Amino acid sequence: MGNSFPQSAWMDMTARGRLFTDVFEFSSDPLVLVDVQGGMIEVNAAMEKITGTAREQLVGREFVDCFNQPEQVREVLLRVGPEREVRNCAWTVVHQGGSATEVVCNATLFRDASGAVQGTFFVLRDATDVRQYEAQMLFQASYDALTALPNRRLFRDRLESAMVQVLRHERMLGVLFIDIDNFKDINDTLGHGIGDEVLKVMAWQLVASLGDADTVARMGGDGFAVLIEDVNCVDVIQQQAERLLSAVTQSCAIEGHEVFVSCSIGGTIYPCNSGDVNTQLRNAEAAMYRAKEAGKNRFQLFTSDMEASIQRQVDISHRLRSALKMSELTLHYQPRVELGSGKVTGVEALIRWQVEGAGMISPAEFIPVAERNGMIVPIGEWVLFEACRQARQWQLEVATPVNMAVNLSARQLRDVDIAKLVARALEETGLPAHLLEIELTESMLVHDTERVLHTLEALKEIGVSLSIDDFGTGYSSLSYLKIFPLDYLKIDRSFVMDLPHDPNDGAIVRAIIDMAHSMGLKVIAEGVETREQLDFLLKQDCDEIQGYYFSEPLLQDQLTKLLKENRKLDW
Repeated sequence: MGNSFPQSAWMDMTARGRLFTDVFEFSSDPLVLVDVQGGMIEVNAAMEKITGTAREQLVGREFVDCFNQPEQVREVLLRVGPEREVRNCAWTVVHQGGSATEVVCNATLFRDASGAVQGTFFVLRDATDVRQYEAQMLFQASYDALTALPNRRLFRDRLESAMVQVLRHERMLGVLFIDIDNFKDINDTLGHGIGDEVLKVMAWQLVASLGDADTVARMGGDGFAVLIEDVNCVDVIQQQAERLLSAVTQSCAIEGHEVFVSCSIGGTIYPCNSGDVNTQLRNAEAAMYRAKEAGKNRFQLFTSDMEASIQRQVDISHRLRSALKMSELTLHYQPRVELGSGKVTGVEALIRWQVEGAGMISPAEFIPVAERNGMIVPIGEWVLFEACRQARQWQLEVATPVNMAVNLSARQLRDVDIAKLVARALEETGLPAHLLEIELTESMLVHDTERVLHTLEALKEIGVSLSIDDFGTGYSSLSYLKIFPLDYLKIDRSFVMDLPHDPNDGAIVRAIIDMAHSMGLKVIAEGVETREQLDFLLKQDCDEIQGYYFSEPLLQDQLTKLLKENRKLDW
């Protein structure tokens, strides 16, 4: 019967596709070409192995003779039509030694170069391998590979089912959202390998602290979720969360490193807090962020007052996406006064957002949202270019050019080639590099120190100045002052507001100024609002000040007028 399949068709196929030939010869799966009468015209080595029969003995035989279910195989041969494949047929291949192997078989038509049907191409796969593969795919679809916990998808499915049961039996359930405190610091300082081990330890501790009926899932990153079912009172959720906090908060030894781990937990109760699965997860996560804001390493239950806050953030996030297109963002400029001359020598660009119908939205409210949803990147780029453009205009219009200070966000530093962006902004606006100052915060310097140092060195090569904003409120590690190529320290307003009456603040300000000057850095004091504060800073040889004592942030035309007046601070 094999002679009815033209050998020329097989030769034509191999000639047209060397890849097909290689696949056929070297595939670990048994492959068979069967002619239109059901006879085998070609087999590969894997087919010889699974049947225990040499190719010469197989070619020309009936394909159905290789199986324990010849009638089923014959039926499939008849079903393979011009426009149809047959997939996942379960058959048993007979080995000439008497053993049998369960296989999963797929079949498709084989055509010659003219498109005429010449037979059927069969692929056989060991059913054990198929089942293992399917199990692996199922696991990957529903479980986290690192911790082996259920993933977000499976957790959502279980939560949805549990919510139905809760309503049916008039019970309650709790959803906890858990986030490791300062996990990014662990990754940045100890490496992602240690971070992965921390996640595994966290997963084990959570599972060990919960009952068999509860579900622990990894939601992605360092976020976990817990579903507590069949609860009859809110106190149970509170107690469970406190137990989890206690279990997780500890020091653990990982690969020779002593790592302290704590977490923040937010929770919501259903049906006390209504809504679908998305709402429950969002509420629990919002409560978790409230716990972090309150100091971390604590539990916060979702309350109704958070609903308005969540909706507000959602609205802000949505509006932000069109803010640039709608030209709703503007820059105000707060003057910086050099105490030696009493004149304005610099300004800080401060973003403002005026929304039609909603009024002015505070940067303290929308900047964190922009950081989370990624809009801070295009917004930050707009601020940089707009500030450079304005500084260049003042350079051309005003007798004494002023330095332009622009704040950099943590996400920009992480996600953007800042040096390249700054170079492009200077080139396109024509602003000399020495008139641009980039402001960073302390916390931005301690994450991924090597990469940050490389970025700052690249900025210094361009010729811009670098300053640390809000100095003293972050990590306050003095070591980075000798590592990074800085030019200015800005004393945070919190140390200035009670000068000169608070002796502790006075000591801190004196220490910062003396230390900075000894390292060749200039000092700028923020939030100067009174004559007493100014006098104290003058006595300590502070280099510059900014604050309402001299001027509030001004619009471009207002500051242009101020600069042209050449106003001087009166001692």
